[in-house]
Amino acid sequence: MQLKAKGVAKGDSSLGDIAPRNSILENLDIDEWPWENVAQDELNDDPENRAEAIIKFRGMIQEYQKGKRNFKPQTDDEFLLMFLRTRKFDLDKALLCFERFHQIRLCKPDIITPVGKGPKDYPHVFDGPLVSMLKPRNPIDGCVVVFWSFRNYNTDEGDISDMLNVSIFGVLEALSHPSVQTFGVRYVFDLTGMGIAHVTMMVTRFYYLKAIMKAQNGVPARFKGMHYINDPYSLTQYVYRIIRPVLSKKMRERFHFHGKNLEELFSYVSPEILPDEIGGSGGPFNADWYREALFRDHEIIVEKSRFGYVAEDNR
Repeated sequence: MQLKAKGVAKGDSSLGDIAPRNSILENLDIDEWPWENVAQDELNDDPENRAEAIIKFRGMIQEYQKGKRNFKPQTDDEFLLMFLRTRKFDLDKALLCFERFHQIRLCKPDIITPVGKGPKDYPHVFDGPLVSMLKPRNPIDGCVVVFWSFRNYNTDEGDISDMLNVSIFGVLEALSHPSVQTFGVRYVFDLTGMGIAHVTMMVTRFYYLKAIMKAQNGVPARFKGMHYINDPYSLTQYVYRIIRPVLSKKMRERFHFHGKNLEELFSYVSPEILPDEIGGSGGPFNADWYREALFRDHEIIVEKSRFGYVAEDNR
């Protein structure tokens, strides 16, 4: 099965210019952030060469797929362009990202982006609220900002991987548009309320740590930064020391531990879009619009979950 935009034929490279709008994209001021010139200058995105790059990349994927009978990847133009554009049309790097992206599920197939599940299967994450995408783009650099809050996170009510899944659902929907691929994604983690129970859950869920490692080079996005605020220093540094050895130098440079220094965070993310709880002026933190958008697209997201590794016996 090939997913394709309504009215656009399979193999049509025009998907790089006109991406279909899902419910997440309808809320992200896509048209206010022209991307074409930036993508051409920074990402080697030449419209005249896109079609050829897609054909070559699809051929590499077909070779990679041989012998993997339970691996059924999505290979429409729009999906492949996420990997090509965010890896500057370097085919080898795009393929590595493609491989690792699909290996994320294999870290724990019944928990990490499991087949057949979607946003409606994680209502507690929205109720918290624990995770949301901030509706306005970051005025400083145009990136999309994903916000995690530990203020209301009870470890008895769900696995931390539930937060990861809900984050992935939204980010992948946003990344279907070239504007988000071009300007990138930032994460802000408000660790107010984090305690020993949270850290214990993280470090004992080896599949979660493994998934995070895969994600650093396995998500077709330009990660602009991972920002930690109100963090209990000893606990966060303990976790960071565990994962630091397997982080690339580039990724390590994107980790920012701001502590209580919110002004430092504001130099990266404008306070006008950040929640009131951390000194911003974007209103109280909630996941209302994020829930509504993802729930509206629940069935589509579930259908997309049937791509990739549909069983774990060949990796």
